[in-house]
Amino acid sequence: MNTLIVASLRSSTGKTNFIVGLTEALQKKVGYMKPFGDRLLYSKKRLWDYDAALMTGLYAMKEHPDDMSLGFDHSKLRFMYNEESIKAKVLELAETISVGRDLLIVEAGKSISYGTSVHLDALSLARYLNGKVLFVISGDDDTILDDIMFVKRSVDMKEIQVAGIIVNKVHNVDDFKETYLPEIRQTGLNVLGVLPHQSELTYFSLRYLSDKLFAKVLTAEANLGRRVKNIFIGAMSGNVAVQKPLFKKRGQADHNGWRPQRHDSCRTQSQCHRHYPYQ
Repeated sequence: MNTLIVASLRSSTGKTNFIVGLTEALQKKVGYMKPFGDRLLYSKKRLWDYDAALMTGLYAMKEHPDDMSLGFDHSKLRFMYNEESIKAKVLELAETISVGRDLLIVEAGKSISYGTSVHLDALSLARYLNGKVLFVISGDDDTILDDIMFVKRSVDMKEIQVAGIIVNKVHNVDDFKETYLPEIRQTGLNVLGVLPHQSELTYFSLRYLSDKLFAKVLTAEANLGRRVKNIFIGAMSGNVAVQKPLFKKRGQADHNGWRPQRHDSCRTQSQCHRHYPYQ
């Protein structure tokens, strides 16, 4: 079984975005699992991880998202499994998902230590599956160097196979390569790539927001794919709201539920807000 565990030392380093990009670039049959879900979604009386749902949606995987994770809650997993039984479940899940696939990608939790108490941290997964670990590291320059040095000094390379490191979300790639890459390479760790920061990837869609809030969508479902760049929440009248600078920015979600539109029957914007407060 050709298995790659994608891990990070901190949260929000861009593991899932990297996995999507890698899957696109490989053009192979890729399986995906996330044993310990940490981005919980609830839909149709079922729980699953958002990243698992994303992968199944993008690549029409035969598995249902909630079949890609063993659980989401520390206390429940601690009650149900010990180390031996959870290892057996991970191996069983991996064997099922890897059938007919060239590569199995296993996404670890939000940090390298997440899931340690329930035996589902990144390094435990690597030992169970005999897979290679790829670390996605991001942050400011000092944070990146700290994390890389931590991997070098704290991860037992004899026990864990480290495929390499992806440095992600770098604002100035050329400067980073010139200033920091030589020092990083002296550690002996394989730097597989330095990826630039893409502001478009930092925004989420209205669909993601509604899923996270367990919201009931009343209308305009066709617009759920739009990206949200700003969120404006205000308990105020329409006339006061439209005077706020943030209200005039593009790409925002408005808590009041309407956008400033003037209808033909209204002479002024304020009249329109009074007559049509939820447009």
